[in-house]
Amino acid sequence: MRRLLIIVALLVIPVKAFAHPHVWVEASADITLDKDGNIKTIKEKWIFDEFFSESIISVYDEDGDGKINEAENKVIEEEGFANVGDYNFYTHIFDGKEELKIEKVSGFRANIVEENLIAYEFEVKPTKKINVLDKDVSIGLYDGEYYVEMTYDVKNIKTVSDGDYKISYFEDEGHPTYMGLVFPRSIRMSK
Repeated sequence: MRRLLIIVALLVIPVKAFAHPHVWVEASADITLDKDGNIKTIKEKWIFDEFFSESIISVYDEDGDGKINEAENKVIEEEGFANVGDYNFYTHIFDGKEELKIEKVSGFRANIVEENLIAYEFEVKPTKKINVLDKDVSIGLYDGEYYVEMTYDVKNIKTVSDGDYKISYFEDEGHPTYMGLVFPRSIRMSK
């Protein structure tokens, strides 16, 4: 039953024509770069809306203490997060027209944060060298099926590096979602 609840909450309903956001997420990320501007890791944090949060907390905080312990975290990861891997963990790194496949993530942690909201934190490590200074490289945190609406906490999208990198946001017309009707917000970096 729990698995079904999560799948319904995170996946697209079969008829895409009726798809629209049912879950809302505020996303932030620390993008760690090496000295040359190659992505080493992206540490993401997603804070979910009150409705999705309530459904997760009511099902998975089994001891009712208002915290997610290690056992509860493991179950949430297996039943309420692993399936997002089928959607590239909503992390879209493009090098030109080629999208980097996110094979796995590490360090998954679910927490109950301010205002009784659920937050997922995890780390993405690219499987190939991606340099953010390449003009064709972009990073987008979004659900390509548009079932989950992700917005950026812009003050908490930042780079961690020795260099001084600027982040710019743009509507990614090259990678539309939702039957070509929605242009996801993505980022580029420059020095």
